[in-house]
Amino acid sequence: MRVIVEDMRVIVEDMRVIVEDMRVIVEDMRVIVEDMRVIVEDMRVIVEDMRVIVEDMRVIVEDMRVIVEDMRVIVEDMRVIVEDMRVIVEDMRVIVEDMRVIVEDMRVIVEDMRVIVEDMRVIVEDVRVKVEDMRVIVEDMRVIVEDMRVIVEDMRVIVEDMRVIVEDMRVIVEDMRVIVEDMRVIVEDMRVIVEDMRVIVEDMRVIVEDMRVIVEDMRVIVEDVRVKVEDMRVIVEDMRVIVEDMRVIVEDMRVIVEDITFYLQPPKFLSQFGLVLPNYSSSEV
Repeated sequence: MRVIVEDMRVIVEDMRVIVEDMRVIVEDMRVIVEDMRVIVEDMRVIVEDMRVIVEDMRVIVEDMRVIVEDMRVIVEDMRVIVEDMRVIVEDMRVIVEDMRVIVEDMRVIVEDMRVIVEDMRVIVEDVRVKVEDMRVIVEDMRVIVEDMRVIVEDMRVIVEDMRVIVEDMRVIVEDMRVIVEDMRVIVEDMRVIVEDMRVIVEDMRVIVEDMRVIVEDMRVIVEDVRVKVEDMRVIVEDMRVIVEDMRVIVEDMRVIVEDITFYLQPPKFLSQFGLVLPNYSSSEV
């Protein structure tokens, strides 16, 4: 019985350590969820900026439609990833809630076992009192030999009953050993589960770090795209100035052509004064 009680104390200590580890894991998961919320908010701001940039690029370059379509696909994939991660977080919350229920049930079991141990202590104390009474009876039996035979017969019956009780107690002790062994297996399984949850939390931390790097890269890309758009605006403005200059040049060339055309028609001018120039054909010239 002492060994069983000691084993139960060790099991209770292990369960307390496991509960403390689960509390730490839950706190880490809360921090990770908060970081993911901040990242999602940053991604929303980035998507809004990208929409403005896409609108400007549609006006400037028609070929940028393909790039915009690719960006939409990327945003849709990221939404799917975020939705999957939300589902994972919800599943982990359900698991933690189930584990809390299990811990509460184990606490109730421990309390019941404590009551059983207390009852067994009372039974042992009663047995000690009975033994003391039997010693007094043995002293009386030595004095009264005739009554001793009757008492011996009664004691045989008592001994037989005690054998039955001892056999029942052996069965109870064996059952309790099996229960303790099962509880040890449960504790070991819970330790494995806690280790797996720690690995999962570590993986989620790595995912969050990767997402932060991706967000930072997207910010750099957005800034580069903005710079390119500004450069393209400057180029377009320069091209407008060039076109305007070319229009002026064309207008000047039209005036020059008009003047040349006028000067290339001297016969019409000389005919007003009665002068006629020889009419050369193009081949003679």
